[in-house]
Amino acid sequence: LAPSCLISSTAHLSEAQRREAQRWVELYEWHDKYTLVGRLRSEEAADPEEQEMALFHALEAEGSGNYK
Repeated sequence: LAPSCLISSTAHLSEAQRREAQRWVELYEWHDKYTLVGRLRSEEAADPEEQEMALFHALEAEGSGNYK
């Protein structure tokens, strides 16, 4: 995604955009094939070394096909 597509708040979205976002949230929340694997943290709060380790584990899991 282009940086201009990424936002940190829904405050300036139209009502239609908020409804669409909520529709996607509900899809992933209630769909039986999608499970929660974690939560995003703000970059300010994340330790760079911890971020690097998390990225390493994510790439390792992706490469092995082991997502659990």
